[in-house]
Amino acid sequence: MVFQRSRTAVFRYLGKRLEMALGLGLILVVTVIENILTSTVAITFFVAVLIIRLPSVKKGFDEFSYTQLTLNKDTLTITTKQGDTEYQLDDFKIMLYKKRAKAITVFVLMSENDGVKFEYYQHMNELFDTLSKSVMLRKEIPWWQRL
Repeated sequence: MVFQRSRTAVFRYLGKRLEMALGLGLILVVTVIENILTSTVAITFFVAVLIIRLPSVKKGFDEFSYTQLTLNKDTLTITTKQGDTEYQLDDFKIMLYKKRAKAITVFVLMSENDGVKFEYYQHMNELFDTLSKSVMLRKEIPWWQRL
């Protein structure tokens, strides 16, 4: 089975990044109102953080364009711009996941040495159901907890 990224993945990723920037902006506004920082220092800090985070956002966009997931009976292969990474399904011991209403939004497979995060894929429920058959321990994470 081959899984591709969702068509709305870029917009959801960008929305998540904007939400993080808004949170930082609100914190800085409070520090200016409480006279902890001057507005010039707060704006400079905000712009500096945006510039520092820009390469990781670009890397995230590239990841959406080139990532493909291939699931076989015993292996999971993730194809990225850098190449293929193959995982044995038997190595994964823990699955942490978040779901909204009836849909899985994100989940992480963890082994003793490695972890793989699945987010923004098409048919997430089908992917989750298929992978959950090979993992014994599954735990739902609350919506407010970061995964």
